[in-house]
Amino acid sequence: MAPGRAQIKVTYGSEDEVGCRMNKADLTAVITPRNPFFVNHHWDNETKTELAQLGAERFLTISQEACKRHHIKLALTVNREAARPDDPNFYPREVFQLMNRVFHQQISYYTYKLEFEDELLKAFAQAGLRQKFNFHVNDRNFYCYFDGGDWGAKLEIEIIRLVHKEKIRLPGIDAYLDDGHKHLDQ
Repeated sequence: MAPGRAQIKVTYGSEDEVGCRMNKADLTAVITPRNPFFVNHHWDNETKTELAQLGAERFLTISQEACKRHHIKLALTVNREAARPDDPNFYPREVFQLMNRVFHQQISYYTYKLEFEDELLKAFAQAGLRQKFNFHVNDRNFYCYFDGGDWGAKLEIEIIRLVHKEKIRLPGIDAYLDDGHKHLDQ
């Protein structure tokens, strides 16, 4: 190598070797255990995948991966009886319902919900069906793909968020410090 030239070292290896800020072991189910909207919910800790049903017509798969970014991929399949593939409003409505149900009572979702809905409507209006499209809201990027036909409909939404180095504490008080918090063991 010529003197004075910078050397770039590329490292391939395990999560610990490349300096991940979130490891696979830190990933937990996105759908909370007492979420009333889902039946047949199953979390596979090994593959970091969730399977759940929204009634008899809608089937959801959630997969996750993380390192310096946290990826959550939602894949909703709607059977042909419930799908309205020719209605352009069907797809945004399904996404809005899905997000409201998946992130039920999760405060972080409500910090970007309205802007997410506005941006999804704009991006989908431009892209249309069977076209991948993306947009960002705050510190999240969203990659989407919607498809439908006489077989039903499929909606994919991938949420990608940078994992910050700093441990940022959300507003509020920890449950154990809150006098109004009722402990489960009492």
